[in-house]
Amino acid sequence: MSKRSKTEKIRAFILGIVRAHPHDIGAVAATEFEISSRAVRYHLQSLVDDGLLETKGKTSAKTYSLAWLDDFHTDLLVNEFLEEHTVWTEYLQPRLSGVVPKNTYEIAEYAFGEMLNNAIDHSESSTATIRFVRTAATISLVIEDSGVGIFKKVKEACGLPEEHDAIFELSKGKFTTDPARHSGEGIYFTSRMCDDFSIYSGRLAFTHIRKLGDSATAEFDDNQRGDWMFEDIGRNVDGTAVMMGISTTTELKIAELYEEFASSESDNDHAFSKTHVPIKLAQYGDGSLVSRSQAKRILSRFDRFKTVVLDFTDVPFIGQAFADQIFRVFQNEHPEIELIPANTSPLVEGVIRRVLSPE
Repeated sequence: MSKRSKTEKIRAFILGIVRAHPHDIGAVAATEFEISSRAVRYHLQSLVDDGLLETKGKTSAKTYSLAWLDDFHTDLLVNEFLEEHTVWTEYLQPRLSGVVPKNTYEIAEYAFGEMLNNAIDHSESSTATIRFVRTAATISLVIEDSGVGIFKKVKEACGLPEEHDAIFELSKGKFTTDPARHSGEGIYFTSRMCDDFSIYSGRLAFTHIRKLGDSATAEFDDNQRGDWMFEDIGRNVDGTAVMMGISTTTELKIAELYEEFASSESDNDHAFSKTHVPIKLAQYGDGSLVSRSQAKRILSRFDRFKTVVLDFTDVPFIGQAFADQIFRVFQNEHPEIELIPANTSPLVEGVIRRVLSPE
């Protein structure tokens, strides 16, 4: 490896993980590349001199963080004349075109357009605020409105008992309160294109950390990636706030993501016919998933897909009736739908096996 190539790799490594290691980035980099502390200090100072890193404190108390290379925010009047592509072209296209790789640009354009369109069409808000920050490793996009609140709107539109249930419905994909004008794919695909994606409304939050993420998700470890629901987030969000983080070095391409969620039996290229359902989002507090009624709620809208991956991560146990309703009753009624249990604990796997092969 040439000296220049190694230098570039060290710099990229530091920028990619500095958010996770603000205090010990030097030690981590020295171990990773088997170089001296003095050599690491040279690279860190070089990044500071280039305006890519910022520091606070001195000597052993020094911390490093990504410097903001660009930041912008503005308020928008939401009315029938506001168009998401016009906002993108006027404010954000000049800040990203030719600055980040093509696939990163396309992800940011898609994510911004879908989420601003949601605010325009669904929020019932008269204003929206957009915020943009770029560092050497990440792009951050925030869209806020002061409308009815996404979880409340979904709850009321579907007659759900709790706003928690709205989060679970959104996590499945193919959900919209306005099917005449929307396919319901925007939030699902945006959450999976971004390295980190969060929706805040009221006192609840839905977060998706992309499993293939890199720089933008450096502060999350492997056990934190996936889908999460948070209650009592420390503030009450009026309306809806959507926050999106995209790595400037992401290797994801939009077409590849569409392929991932297209069933192999799909008749149409890129048809959204496969979904990944995080079962833990249907489990609130200390409650367990044991009843047929809980299973029926989970099964809602499964008939819109050809393949459903049921992810049992962080679900230690399920009841016999719950499993029977999904894996025997529903499956027998819908043999055309492929149900795939994933990340099952030994107990969950045993319950599923028993309902499929009763003694």
